[in-house]
Amino acid sequence: MAKLNHFEISRILGARVEARLGATQFGGFGLESIVADTRGQRISVDRPYANELLSSEDVQRRVVKAFEDVRDGAPTDALLFDDKLRDLFEKACVTAQIELTAAQCRKIIFRIRKASNSTFKLSKATYQVSTPQVAKDYLPVIESAVARIRYSTGQSIDEIFIRDDLRNQFAAFVATLAPKLSLEHAIQGALYLRKGVRKQVKEAIEPLKLSRLTTSLTSEPVRDSLCDNLPTEEGFFEVSAPRHSIYAGWNRSLKDVCDVFVRRETFDVITGDLWDVPHGELEFRYFAGHKLDDVETSAWAAKFVIEKQPLFNVAKAA
Repeated sequence: MAKLNHFEISRILGARVEARLGATQFGGFGLESIVADTRGQRISVDRPYANELLSSEDVQRRVVKAFEDVRDGAPTDALLFDDKLRDLFEKACVTAQIELTAAQCRKIIFRIRKASNSTFKLSKATYQVSTPQVAKDYLPVIESAVARIRYSTGQSIDEIFIRDDLRNQFAAFVATLAPKLSLEHAIQGALYLRKGVRKQVKEAIEPLKLSRLTTSLTSEPVRDSLCDNLPTEEGFFEVSAPRHSIYAGWNRSLKDVCDVFVRRETFDVITGDLWDVPHGELEFRYFAGHKLDDVETSAWAAKFVIEKQPLFNVAKAA
């Protein structure tokens, strides 16, 4: 989403800007706090890290020690989805008498992980946690929920799960749209999105002509009977409104994934009061099959998202 015009998106969606001052933001959202008042918008002030102790080297040292004492070789990302590790880390910080909130302690850990010039270093994980298939199956729900929160708050994916309030908001979205999906798996799916398209994949799809895909698509109106008309095959799909591409991706079963978009509450939950979705005008376009011109449809999906940048895809989630 690095090249998206975020003000234009806000205008298209009819959004009311709620710029959170002082918080880490991505893309062009940081500019909203400067101009929101000139547009008659409401600004909400939120400074979750306005604490001088966060920059104290002594505090940072103690926070890192507290984390290393309880992580047991776990990857740092586990602090975002593993509730047991979150609880152990919070208790360790309390025991160490660190006068910060749990979210502030987590923020220090992720700042240190990202900083190349930090005085303190985190030890390497002794194992990795693979993304479960169920999380990949629910990526449309997960990705749309992440995009919804990022549009309204301007926060990175890490930040959504560092902060309890945003994590709870994400949990509420997922519980409504995919009640069988655990929060742990949903967050793992979001972190899978954060990795983005690998460099070698980008190089492989660079020469593809997107018109070859778009002219091969079958289009169906989004209505209750949509899933009855779709194959169980894997393939590429896109949900679009007359003027906008809303979401695109690849799924193991086109019939299964369409159910997410047939349900009206999906858009009610994801867009909230940002946008009145024209339900009667939505189209579901798809190509069924493993390959198109000897190129996997999952690769075509990556190409489509990079070039078309649908509104609720997380094209870049640093």
